Amino acid sequence: MMNIADKSLGSENKLKSLLMKCLVSRKTVVLVFALFLLCGVFFYNDYGMSTDETMERNTSIVNYVHVMGPLMRDSEHEAVRSVANNVEALSTYRDRFYGAALQCITVFIEHLFRFELNIREVYLMRHAFVFLNYFIAGICFYLIINRRFGNGALPLLGVLAFILSPRFFGEAFYNIKDSLFFSWMVISGYFVLRWLENRKVKFCFFAAAALAVAINTRILGLSLLLLACAFAVIISIRQKEAFLRAAGRPLALFGLTLAFWILITPFLWGNPVRNIIEVFVHFMNFENWAGLHLYMGEMISRHVPWHYIPVWMGITIPIPYIAMFFAGVAAIAVKAAGRVKQDIAMRDEIAALDVDDELELDDLETLDTGGGVGGIAGAGRGTHLYDIFMAALFFCTLFGFIILRITMYEGWRHAYGIYFSFVYIAVYGLGAAIAFFKNKHIALRRVGTAAVFASFAFLFGWICVNHPYEYVFFNSIGRIVAERNFTLDYWEVSFTDLVRYVLAKDEKPKIMIYSWGIGGHNFFLPDEEQGRVIITDAVGADYYLQPSNGPFESRVAPEGYQEEASIIVDGMKISTIYKNVTSDQMRVEIDAEAKHNIARMVSNIDGGDYAAMLDDDPATRWTTGRPQQPRDFLMVEFAQPVDYDFFSFASDAESEQDYPRALTAYLSADGYGGPVMPVVAIEGGYRFTHTSPFYRFIVFEVGAEATEAWMISELEFGHITQ
Repeated sequence: MMNIADKSLGSENKLKSLLMKCLVSRKTVVLVFALFLLCGVFFYNDYGMSTDETMERNTSIVNYVHVMGPLMRDSEHEAVRSVANNVEALSTYRDRFYGAALQCITVFIEHLFRFELNIREVYLMRHAFVFLNYFIAGICFYLIINRRFGNGALPLLGVLAFILSPRFFGEAFYNIKDSLFFSWMVISGYFVLRWLENRKVKFCFFAAAALAVAINTRILGLSLLLLACAFAVIISIRQKEAFLRAAGRPLALFGLTLAFWILITPFLWGNPVRNIIEVFVHFMNFENWAGLHLYMGEMISRHVPWHYIPVWMGITIPIPYIAMFFAGVAAIAVKAAGRVKQDIAMRDEIAALDVDDELELDDLETLDTGGGVGGIAGAGRGTHLYDIFMAALFFCTLFGFIILRITMYEGWRHAYGIYFSFVYIAVYGLGAAIAFFKNKHIALRRVGTAAVFASFAFLFGWICVNHPYEYVFFNSIGRIVAERNFTLDYWEVSFTDLVRYVLAKDEKPKIMIYSWGIGGHNFFLPDEEQGRVIITDAVGADYYLQPSNGPFESRVAPEGYQEEASIIVDGMKISTIYKNVTSDQMRVEIDAEAKHNIARMVSNIDGGDYAAMLDDDPATRWTTGRPQQPRDFLMVEFAQPVDYDFFSFASDAESEQDYPRALTAYLSADGYGGPVMPVVAIEGGYRFTHTSPFYRFIVFEVGAEATEAWMISELEFGHITQ
């Protein structure tokens, strides 16, 4: 009779068998990827807009027009002609060194719609595009793991590790630069490994094309190309190939990649040699970013300490992945040492043989390709090189960043390509751990299995609970120190949700919001809400937005403001919006007679219709007619002295972004000099204080550049009463 223990063991074996069938089933893999894609379809519009997205779109449009400009200028559609005629030339464009081949696909989609998509639709489309690349990269990562370890449980577990990387999952929707680079490092890595494995021409072609896209996205993709060429040479030497063949393969890959890179990078077309040198000089002496960012509690520049990447990775990658990675490094090192020992022994054996008994090259390859991780069989011949290649890619990239002191700021996003090899090594470590515990005590196997699935379950739950702020993930160690010591939402992606919150709660038809970094967030709002938000750079607006920490903000609310709402992730405030509590106590009295007291107006901009500001017709306007420049001014002379402390430049919905940037005012009695009076934006206009009771001249002066013109529909003056 079967006892209770036997029944329990039988049930456990059935459960284990069922679990293994699920993990190795192709249907399960297809289901996981289908759910992954479904998440992208439903989630791509949940994320806010990062501060770099407008700049990235501009760069892609400049590149696109450089190629398609002649066709666009002959278009029958005015919007298409307008885009082509109003874009800066690529040869003089500030960011001409940055490739935008992938992003030009999104501009092509805009072109198909005659550039008539509203701005929200444009950026949502770009978010979906970034995720689609990440999804394809996930498939390629699965193919790599499946090729290396066979159709077992490990490929599916590897895909789960890839998908359930919180920061990468979150940034896979809005980070149109670094996420795209990471995705194409994975995609090109797949084709490079297949080429190194069998060195067929078709894989050389595909690898070169994918590498060109990665290099175009970020020049750091060159590291993968150089490593691939180096490995090709080493493999040829080990197989004792003729010199021409040994040199020809890497030269073919390098030459094809260079050709494809030039083909998809319009800036290089005019003079490829000179412009390639110019690109490298630019990035080796990168000086465009001169700001500060928070790292380990200090504000540092782009010249980061050697430990910058290891520390950032150590606090933002899930701890189980880090443990798996170190296990993988150890397992690969042991395996490599054993292989070296085996090669030495084999050479000694061959040397002892007679010439007639010498082993053939195919025999050597057969002996050298066994290979799985700790007993997990490899899927194909030569796939053991995947492990050494990935280890070399990780450590060469890491030490390259450290030794060359490559520019880094705002997290480790510039080095995201390194995560490709990191997660591969982590999966290798997981396979080694599975093999190690396979023949151990059953209790250890159960604990190990439970730990793996508990880790994935925790990360899945964390992503669900904190969606759409996965990009602020810190592991349990990083969470302790992150809030006060490291940059959190450095791209202010969460600002969009705070703006939406204010729009839902505040019933005012126009709401003025201040933040130094808000950029184009208001453009990411639906059409019915877009016109309600006026972005200003003057403190004193209705609301004040700021991240919880950063180089230009403190954690203390500005004077006259109180906290209205905050976005909190894992107990950390990543961004806050403050409400101006003093503006509710102010009342403005407009002086209707002020216009009749104005004797004359003068500006450095010729041709302005000054009378349009005084005709009580909001449809007419005075405008500079060009992008704002520092020291643009408008002087108003009154016939009789005045003591106004309020003015407004009334505008309509079409021109509300044409407000003066960094505005200041100069007051005087005689038109010469006078003290500088900072102006503060309040609802409906600006307030300012003045030291003398009366003045006759006021000069409004712009203090910063802006792509918009300066427009005034109706110039009004008045007094503020409490």
